[in-house]
Amino acid sequence: MIMKNDDVINLLRENKKLSRKFNKVNNLMNILQDAVIVVDNRGIIDFANEASKKLLSLPEQLESVSLFKLLPDLTISDAKPIDSIECKEFYINYPEKRFIKAYIVQMENPDALENNYTIILRDATKEKISTDLTIENEKFNSLLNLASGIAHELGNPLNSMSIHLQLITRLLEKIGDEKTKSAMQKSTNICTSEIKRLDAIIKNFLSALRPMNPVLSTCDIIKPLAETLQVLEVQLADIPIEVEVNIPNTLPTVRADSTLLKQLFFNIVKNAMEATKTAGSLTITASSSDDFVNISFADTGCGINPNDLTKVFDPYYTTKETGSGLGMMIVESIIRSHKGKISIDSNPGKGTTISISIPRSHPAIKRIE
Repeated sequence: MIMKNDDVINLLRENKKLSRKFNKVNNLMNILQDAVIVVDNRGIIDFANEASKKLLSLPEQLESVSLFKLLPDLTISDAKPIDSIECKEFYINYPEKRFIKAYIVQMENPDALENNYTIILRDATKEKISTDLTIENEKFNSLLNLASGIAHELGNPLNSMSIHLQLITRLLEKIGDEKTKSAMQKSTNICTSEIKRLDAIIKNFLSALRPMNPVLSTCDIIKPLAETLQVLEVQLADIPIEVEVNIPNTLPTVRADSTLLKQLFFNIVKNAMEATKTAGSLTITASSSDDFVNISFADTGCGINPNDLTKVFDPYYTTKETGSGLGMMIVESIIRSHKGKISIDSNPGKGTTISISIPRSHPAIKRIE
């Protein structure tokens, strides 16, 4: 069959139109923030937009690249009807950890033996974090309401018992038998001491659970740290623990509540003291980044078992015989109220390093090279 010139011209025109349409569709796909990928039954990629290349760190040449090998958790059901949408959720760890929502559409391809799949991948990491945080806050508020109610119910009888013990103590003064009087005074003293202990546990528990409302102002983070070390100076010397403080000559100010910072430092240093039963050291190092002032507390104490690291901030978790298990929970609560960060690195038998970061009052201006 011999084509006429007019036919050739018409074909060229149609080809140019198709090329323009293809470029428009291609540009549109590359504008999209979601990853759009077309694969065959084996998962071999036929098309991938720019967003998908960034999300999955795909190579420039996609020949023979299997999406199913890149994403083992992405399974496709052949039983789904044509053009139906299947939704899956999973995590990817490369090039960084992300929570992904995948929308899969099986498309009929009359020109091929196998059908194609269009897969839209959406990075839902922020959405996932927000949802998890909402659930965590709801649980936290429920626990707080329950704890507040229990504390109130316990507080009333404890106050009543304390008042009656005071009355009994006054009545004891009228008893002439000194032996009986002494025995009863001993018992009332024990009861009074136990009531005070229970009252302290309730107050500590509530202070650990209640969301903190820091009174933020621009302050020097080293001042409350120095005041804390001064308060604990005698106790540190008794163990003895040698304290080494490494602070640069100039350190940015922070936006914080200095009173809460003192409580934060007190709990961390006290923890280090209790973990170091014999002579040891505590090294405190300060530094700064563009957004935070960082302070690390490295002790040479007993350390924490790796399996227990995730429990450190749990209420009532403690490895000490006399510990309340609320100290580190309060520390985390203070850090959270300042929108800061905290991390713990520990080796059993070698020691523990607690690193905190408090936002700077004036973040550094980042220069674009």
